[in-house]
Amino acid sequence: MGRLLNLKLSNFKSYKDDVNIDIGSSNFISIIGPNGSGKSNIMDAISFVLGVDTNFLRSSSITQLIYRGKKTNENVENNDDSHLSVTRASVEAIYQKNDDSIVKFYRDVDLDGASRYKINGKIHSLQKYIHALNSENILVEVRNFLVFQGDVEQVASKDPFDLTNFFERISGSIKFKKEYDQIKQEYLRTANECGDAIIEKKRLQTEISHYTESANKNDKYNEKLDEKQKLTIQLQLFQLYLIDDQLNAVDEEIDNIQTDIGMVEDSLKAKEESYDIALNENVKYQFALKNNNKNIKEFLAASKKLKATTLNKTQNESKSYESTISELNHNLDILKVDLENHNDMIANLKETKDSLEKSCKHIKAEIDVIENDQAKFNNIDSNVLSQINNIKSDYISLKGGDILDKEIQLKGNKLDELRINLRKVNKQIDAYENLIKEQQTEKLQKEKTILKAEDTLQSKDHDVHTLEKQKKKVIANNESLKKKINFDNIKLKNTLLKIDELSADQRETKFEVKQRDMLRSLKNIYPGVNGFVIDLFRPSSSKYNTAVSLLIGRNLYSIVVDTATTANACIQYMKAQRLGIATFLPLDVVSGKNPDFALNDKKAVFASEGLTYSRELNSVLRYICSDTIFSDDLKTAQKLRWNDNINAKIITLNGDVIQKSGIMTGGSTQASGNESRWNKIEYQTFVSTKDKLIDHLKKCHDSIGSNDMLIKDLENQLSEIEKDHNDIKLNISFNKSEVKDISKQIEYNQEKLSNDLHSEKSELERSIAMVQEDFDKLTEKKNSLLESMFSDLSGRLGFSVFEYENTTGNLLKEKNKQLDILSRDLSEVITKMTFEDRKKKSILNSIFNIEKAISDNVKVVEDIQKMMDNIDKEINGLTEKSELTAKEVEDIKTKFEENKLLVSNLSSEIDEIKDRRDKLKAELSEKESIYDSYEKDRVQLLKNCKMNAIEIPLINGSLNMDANADDNDFDYSIVVLDYDQLDKKLFKLKNKKLSNVEIHNNIKNKLADVEKELLTLQPNVHAKDRLKDLKGKYNKYNNEVVHDLKEKEKKLLDKFKKVKNQRRQSFEETLNYVMENIDSVYKELTVDPSISGDSTSSNGLMGGSASINLEFNEEDEDEPYLAALKYQATPPMKKFKEIEYLSGGEKTVAALALLFTINKFKPSPFFVLDEIDAALDATNVIRVGNYIKKHANKDLQFIVISLKNSIFEESDALVGVYRNQKQNSSNVLTLDLSVYEP
Repeated sequence: MGRLLNLKLSNFKSYKDDVNIDIGSSNFISIIGPNGSGKSNIMDAISFVLGVDTNFLRSSSITQLIYRGKKTNENVENNDDSHLSVTRASVEAIYQKNDDSIVKFYRDVDLDGASRYKINGKIHSLQKYIHALNSENILVEVRNFLVFQGDVEQVASKDPFDLTNFFERISGSIKFKKEYDQIKQEYLRTANECGDAIIEKKRLQTEISHYTESANKNDKYNEKLDEKQKLTIQLQLFQLYLIDDQLNAVDEEIDNIQTDIGMVEDSLKAKEESYDIALNENVKYQFALKNNNKNIKEFLAASKKLKATTLNKTQNESKSYESTISELNHNLDILKVDLENHNDMIANLKETKDSLEKSCKHIKAEIDVIENDQAKFNNIDSNVLSQINNIKSDYISLKGGDILDKEIQLKGNKLDELRINLRKVNKQIDAYENLIKEQQTEKLQKEKTILKAEDTLQSKDHDVHTLEKQKKKVIANNESLKKKINFDNIKLKNTLLKIDELSADQRETKFEVKQRDMLRSLKNIYPGVNGFVIDLFRPSSSKYNTAVSLLIGRNLYSIVVDTATTANACIQYMKAQRLGIATFLPLDVVSGKNPDFALNDKKAVFASEGLTYSRELNSVLRYICSDTIFSDDLKTAQKLRWNDNINAKIITLNGDVIQKSGIMTGGSTQASGNESRWNKIEYQTFVSTKDKLIDHLKKCHDSIGSNDMLIKDLENQLSEIEKDHNDIKLNISFNKSEVKDISKQIEYNQEKLSNDLHSEKSELERSIAMVQEDFDKLTEKKNSLLESMFSDLSGRLGFSVFEYENTTGNLLKEKNKQLDILSRDLSEVITKMTFEDRKKKSILNSIFNIEKAISDNVKVVEDIQKMMDNIDKEINGLTEKSELTAKEVEDIKTKFEENKLLVSNLSSEIDEIKDRRDKLKAELSEKESIYDSYEKDRVQLLKNCKMNAIEIPLINGSLNMDANADDNDFDYSIVVLDYDQLDKKLFKLKNKKLSNVEIHNNIKNKLADVEKELLTLQPNVHAKDRLKDLKGKYNKYNNEVVHDLKEKEKKLLDKFKKVKNQRRQSFEETLNYVMENIDSVYKELTVDPSISGDSTSSNGLMGGSASINLEFNEEDEDEPYLAALKYQATPPMKKFKEIEYLSGGEKTVAALALLFTINKFKPSPFFVLDEIDAALDATNVIRVGNYIKKHANKDLQFIVISLKNSIFEESDALVGVYRNQKQNSSNVLTLDLSVYEP
């Protein structure tokens, strides 16, 4: 294998001008240097010169490979090396082949991004350049000779399919991929074409079979045609036989039904008489119910009025007093808390007073003791006193007693002054503490007051919101009513104007007014009354006015009601009130005939289409209209009646009428009086509208009056609440301000107490202690001096002269002084207690007044409650009356319901009888229709036989074959059929209990089967010719197209298998080698450096394990390059885990093992590694360094960029890279370490 001897860089990246890197003959070269010096740029230079795509270099574009150093401080004009003059970068690699011949690979790039490739100074194309490198096993596309920084982990973390692709490039099987894909695609396309050709061949075979069968059907067709004719005659004859049989049976049933109808009519008459009696009772109950319901409404209205006015007002007054009571209770609670605080303060003062009195008593007792002690010194003579005075004079003159006394006096005065100040400070502290306590109590009371006021305010807000909402609702209702009033006034004005504008003949007659008054009375009593026919049915267009008047005729003022029960009730009421006579049309029983024919004339419509009406009136519409027709003119009417044979009443738009009987009425050229009826309806409508509007206006005005009173009441309530609301807000604001001020005062007093008074107290106590100590020392000194001076005299006198001096002098004075101070303090406490007692009496007086006010307000609330109770009683009385009346209503309803049930039962019985009668009539009509239908069917069958020339056997009469089948004059009743000619087998079937329908269907099915066979046996005269053509086409297609495609498919399959085998062989050769050797390489890379190579230890220190496995589907089993490659590595002394879960260093070692194994299979002459040890710990660095050192030889040169000592210490040579700041360029130094080896 060859090796890399030298690199020459010219203005390449950080290398300015020409830089020569001499690698020499070393097998293991390390490139070292500080970060940023340009080490990795050497890697880029090797990659660049060996043809690697610039996308893999650390530059965004190829032009950035040209040196771009900064300007120096020298004059640019004199600096020929300025980067502004650099236009090209180049790298030359001197390579020594295996036969020691030298090859120079050269590549450069200019500012336009254009590259030149040279071998031994001659320019070559990129393809030839790459080919020359590949011939030395320097695989540019695979980059098997270098590993970039950061690429190591990516190799180990490759997706399984990416790893397969990587192996394809390494193995060279990738070169077969394009040909493999092309042949496979062409083979699949040819296979599809071959399949289509086979399908076409089968289709031709099927068509040949079809036409062979068609050629054999002609004879069978003629046989079936004769069979069809015989079956047709039998079918027609059997159908006629069945019809004649049915006609005889139906005629007998019609006679029986007519007898039953007579019996039902007699029963119906008796039931109707009982029904009329029960109906009269119902009318009486309905009147009673109406009056009682009216009374209930009046009672409820009075109760509602009391609740809305008096009760609400009283409730508001009660709420106001209850609010006052709540406020007074709150104030009472505050005063009670204040009283409790004053009681505590008085108790404390009393305790202080008792303590002071006890102290005064104690000191007085001590003074008495001292005065008693003075008595025993009263007998001392003047001589002794003179001696004492002399000693005292000596004490002052000789012993310095005057100075000592003066010092003692000064200390005593100072001590008194300090004690007075301390007492003052203590009083101030007590005063401030009491003040703070009072302020805190006051603040707490204010905060409670605020909280209560805020709750009250929230309640007031809720009340305001409720009242405002109610007020808005009432105002909105008033506005709506006012708009309705304005709208109704306009409508009323327009209605009155239109009434005045109507002519006299459009006004209602006395009869019409009387009829409408009667209808109004009936509607008020019976809700089931709908109205007059003239009001409920109107012409859909003015052109139908005359025709509709004639259609409705005597039914114009017929009254439409919901049920027959309502109709009977109305009739009884009219009899009782003598209101006249009226016709009623109950919706539940009235009926009519629907048209059973179609109209095909555009100048005519059914009468129902000329009316507008409500759908619920359909039964009345059928009664009025039936099958009547409106036609545009008389000519159209005549055509419909006589030419089109429509047996119906026909009315023309001009008023001409053709009755069903053929009678014609008409001749008037002027509009009849009936036409003006529809104009009168306009007048009636206006009058009705006027009455409705006046009633509605009255109701609206009454509602507005009630609403105005309610609004006024709501506004008064809102005004009172608003006033209270403002007072509460003002009170809350004032109290919050006071709370804020009190908080500031408390904070100030606490700060004063803490920072000033307590500090001052501590300072005074400390000063008193110091002065007291000095005073005690001076006093002790004085006492000691005097005691020593009085010692001789005391011995002679037999008592202590020093004790005498104390008793008669200073001690009594001191005790009197203490008594005076305590007396003053006691006087102050008594004065304060007196003040607090007066304050307590004031609080008690306030509590008494508030409790009295609460009591008075409670009495007022009780009085109001009594008033409310009286109102409730009145409301309850009205409610009881309404309930009693409601009970009466319920009793009447019960009787009414019982009687209604009787009416209903009678009505049901009548309805059942009527239903029975109607069913019998319907059954009769149905039987007659059936008879007519059978008769028509018989005639139609005979006509069909005549028309279709079916020769059926006859006993009497004949079917003239030349006669017109549609001739109505032809009498088919004389035709008597010869049923003896029916097939005897049919009667045998009947004996077997088969129905006529089954026998008929049997014949029909046989005929259908024959007809179906005839359809399938349709002769094809061209079948034989077509058969001949198809056979010729099939032979040609089978011999040429299908054969050629199969041959082509076979050749492509052989070619595909060959390329597939080549691709597989190339891929498997590399894969098998790596699979066999990866574990040993990985073990070598992960073995513990401390173990020698010949160690036989089998524990984890001997290294980890690695493997590569294929994961493929069954269909890819013979094509491993389509499968996924799974690389797995387990570091020593660790459990197995997937490679993606290994650490960065473990992944690096696994990746290096894979790269080294691949390189062993197809070794490149050199291997360039860029900082592969970045993620490795010290142990793994040593392992990798040992591996490289071991395997570096004349056939495999390692060039490693590293910063780790453990790597480059194992090197044969070093290339040091450093940064020349002055030249703004990277420079190199080389060192051959082999000369230093021992």
